[in-house]
Amino acid sequence: MASSAGQPFNHTQNAALNVGNPKFPIPKNLPNSGPHNPVPLGPARPTFGGPSNGAPGMMGQPAVQKTPHFILEGEGDRVLSKKKLDELVRQVTGGGEGDGLTPDVEESVLTLADDFVDSIITAACRLAKIRPNSTLDIRDIQIILERNYNIRVPGYSLDEVRTVRKFQPAPGWTQKMNAVQAAKVMGKNDA
Repeated sequence: MASSAGQPFNHTQNAALNVGNPKFPIPKNLPNSGPHNPVPLGPARPTFGGPSNGAPGMMGQPAVQKTPHFILEGEGDRVLSKKKLDELVRQVTGGGEGDGLTPDVEESVLTLADDFVDSIITAACRLAKIRPNSTLDIRDIQIILERNYNIRVPGYSLDEVRTVRKFQPAPGWTQKMNAVQAAKVMGKNDA
């Protein structure tokens, strides 16, 4: 028996084992009992997927409420809708009639906006994956916007404090500028 543990059982070994076990003989012909009737079950318990029955009250509510999915305002999978793009164009151009975009330009701008958001999200997800984190954080998007596109979102600042370095000119340049200033002063006094 130990030698057959690494090998699959075959029928001849099973038959040999059943012959040696007389307690539970298996008949050669099994009786056909006919169609089986389903067994009725009691009321279902609440699950994550919601109730399987139409029970009223608390039992009719799912155990965990699902949060509604985020719905984009654009048509289909667009980040920006044509209506919002038209509003933006009217704000920028002053809202005159005929100051719109042609359909080709409109489609190009919508595609550009989709690609821009997609590239930012992809890069931010890569950044979040570098850190051992399974969620995308606002810091990830902010870092990508600031480092790759030099876009700073007001109200969201990085933890690092930005110090503005005062321009320190080279000593030779300072001497030249002092000489130029002295020449200007001397030139005014001569006239």
